[in-house]
Amino acid sequence: MCAVDQIIQSYRAIVKEQPYSKITVYQICDRAGVSRKTFYVNFHNKDDILARIIHDEVTDPLTKVADVYLSMSDEKKLLEVLPVSSDMHIYRAFLKDKEFYSRLVAAADSVDSPLVDAITKELYQLNDYVFKAIDYEPPAWQRDYMNYSFSSSAALIIQRWIRGGYQETPEQMAQLFNDSGALYWKNLAAHCLNLNALSS
Repeated sequence: MCAVDQIIQSYRAIVKEQPYSKITVYQICDRAGVSRKTFYVNFHNKDDILARIIHDEVTDPLTKVADVYLSMSDEKKLLEVLPVSSDMHIYRAFLKDKEFYSRLVAAADSVDSPLVDAITKELYQLNDYVFKAIDYEPPAWQRDYMNYSFSSSAALIIQRWIRGGYQETPEQMAQLFNDSGALYWKNLAAHCLNLNALSS
């Protein structure tokens, strides 16, 4: 097992054992059997480990799926189902390790948590990738706000779902989130189809 995997495994185990605020880089390194130097070659801090986990388990697979869908951008139905199928993957990924993710959510009277920060960051990068892939270039400030709005709202909804004990199915949650943004996604699909028509 490589050092990165050892660090991630150590982090996941410690998160399940004690409050997140009390976890230190020293503890993670000690349990992983790696030096602090090795840690900082690969990660900036403990929050960076969580972002890496979400990237590997949630957003990186979605980037690959998006590439397939976007390569078939002349298929309207494929573009319309992409958001729902993508969100189902997101919810299913969090469901795979309920205990781990449950330990990372904010208390009931708060929204700020390492989980929300990491999900927002990773979904922002994924959305940015998709925007660039379809040449969707509104003014930079507008794209930034739109992207942040979708990424942060998705993160908060995921946190609320986890905090509620995963009562609803991934399919229900994906449909709920996408219904709230249906017009946006349809407009984006139309934009992509128009670009495809112009290039043919």
